[in-house]
Amino acid sequence: MDNFGFPPDVPAGEDTDASSELNDYIETVMLPAVQSMINRELHQSFTSSTVDPAIVYTAIRICARALNTISVNKKGGVTTANGMIQSLADPTVFTPELKAEIAGFRRSTPPMFYQQQNE
Repeated sequence: MDNFGFPPDVPAGEDTDASSELNDYIETVMLPAVQSMINRELHQSFTSSTVDPAIVYTAIRICARALNTISVNKKGGVTTANGMIQSLADPTVFTPELKAEIAGFRRSTPPMFYQQQNE
């Protein structure tokens, strides 16, 4: 990827090499990063067979927020409507609201592996 580590621009509705690159970016960069964030937040590691659908849904929403933030920032970081500034891009992808949605899955104490790394 010659896009400085960001996903490629993909024309809407077209199945191109760029959309394949975007899928690769999501699968190899974004999903592992989101999985790591969720595992750290919940103090446990999930596999595809042990993850709850609610956590998967939250992970999808985190990825969508990240892609939206990247897209807005590539266009200048400001969204406008009728020439008026509507909002600045919010770089927070793992929001307190998303964390609260999956808080019920959090372990009370992190596994020993996490404790040793953070000491």
